[in-house]
Amino acid sequence: MSELTAPFFRPADAETIQWWLSHGVRKPLGHKVSALLTIEREVLKAWGVLSQQGEVFGVDQLIQEMNSRSATPRTDRGIYTKISRMSLWLAHSGVVWRERASEMGVGHSRSMIFSLRAPTEVARNWKGSPRATQDNPEVWRKSAKANGSPTPPAVEPHVDKIEATHRLLRQLEGQALTTTNADDNEHWTLNLVSQLLERCSRASTRDRSESLASRIQLGSEHVDVTTISSHQRSSDGSYYGMITGDDAQLILAILTTAVQDITRARASGQRPRNWLRIDLQDLFRLLIPNGTRKEYKAMQAGMARIINTEFILEFDQDGSLKARMEEAQGGQSVDRFRFRLVEHVVEGLDDEPLALDEWEPSDAGMRYFAFSLHPLLFQGLQNGQGLLVHPELLYERSGLVHKLYHHLRLHSGPSAPYIVHAEDLLTSLNLATGANYRRARIDFSENLWDLLRERSVRAGALLPSELTEPTPVRLFDLDLIVAPTDHHKSALVIEAYHSDETKQLIERQEARRRRLQQQALQDGSGEQGFLPFLNYDK
Repeated sequence: MSELTAPFFRPADAETIQWWLSHGVRKPLGHKVSALLTIEREVLKAWGVLSQQGEVFGVDQLIQEMNSRSATPRTDRGIYTKISRMSLWLAHSGVVWRERASEMGVGHSRSMIFSLRAPTEVARNWKGSPRATQDNPEVWRKSAKANGSPTPPAVEPHVDKIEATHRLLRQLEGQALTTTNADDNEHWTLNLVSQLLERCSRASTRDRSESLASRIQLGSEHVDVTTISSHQRSSDGSYYGMITGDDAQLILAILTTAVQDITRARASGQRPRNWLRIDLQDLFRLLIPNGTRKEYKAMQAGMARIINTEFILEFDQDGSLKARMEEAQGGQSVDRFRFRLVEHVVEGLDDEPLALDEWEPSDAGMRYFAFSLHPLLFQGLQNGQGLLVHPELLYERSGLVHKLYHHLRLHSGPSAPYIVHAEDLLTSLNLATGANYRRARIDFSENLWDLLRERSVRAGALLPSELTEPTPVRLFDLDLIVAPTDHHKSALVIEAYHSDETKQLIERQEARRRRLQQQALQDGSGEQGFLPFLNYDK
């Protein structure tokens, strides 16, 4: 051992080496950082070869192996300097773990020995903010200041690399969750976001709650969801706080834009890129052609809420979903999963990501945005796991109608009806926010009937102002029978069925899913057109 030259390297398993080589050690954003630098690739490949010996090796052996693979002559000193710098930023990023090399014998108590960590280990043990060092504090030198506490070496020059590694690991977390879908016919990607919209959003901006607790169902298991926001400021509630039901239209438009991008990329034989650019003003003119300035500001406020909203999913401790997720993440304990619809947001026409802790929404700007979808969402869209909704829903502005449609669409079927009372909808859609529940259920039932009447008028059908008998109603592609009950004044019950049009949407949805999955294996062409898809992730 004493013949080796410090620093030293522990052997790494081939799977870990290959993962970092395949995925990179960072997820780039803009042009500041690269996924994998040339020196990093060279070191990882040489590390992999030398690890086959199953013994600790020195930097001299690493340099020799790197030079044997290089067609260009290089000095050992030059490579040593690059390795030293690289090992520091990889240690700050958590990819490499540094320890004192006392085990290597006399004279090496101050030398370093490096271990290559698995991505799941780095993610599981991440401490502090996305820009915080993950280096081992046991190897830090004491500061010259009076208190003499150890300080990390030169973190500031590497914070962009640290954050980019954290961004990559967050993506890994989403990919691991996707792999738990054992049954290809259980499109939980549909199920999750659908329920987030219908159950885990505020009724309106008048609800100033800072968090919202809900329960959804994934497969046969219950999952508790807490909805929170990065920003809370009661003086300007419309721009701050959690998403509301009225934001569902903008979410649908964003996901439709993503599907268009995927379709175009597939048609041209390119790999779809998870990076969307939208112009809110153009989107507003498309969705609300005769909209007012006030309505445009409402859309800007909705975008701010979408950016700021985070969902925290807590799994059943004894459920199979938790066990399958832990298995997918290499045995890592998974009690909760944090989920944002959009990530890495850039406002304006430049490539600088928002510092969300400091960002102040303003109607003066907030026109151009670029961002990526959560990896779960984007992967689901690529695989065709999107809900093909009725085209007119894209132009529906009422959050209550969106909540109602998604609830009835996912619970109803082609033959057996889904039957639900209005007061049960009031609770399950998280609309009962007032203290007077008896009054709220009456008001909700009356409001619900008025909305159904208005939508029927748009479709060319006239309904009575008062509901006195079972009445057929068409809600986009769903067939409903709405009937009065004697539970309370204005009480009503809904029977919901899939219509022939719903069946056609589902058939097109399934055909597209099969086509996209085949295109993922072969270069092929995708379908064209402005298709209102809504993706929901499991």
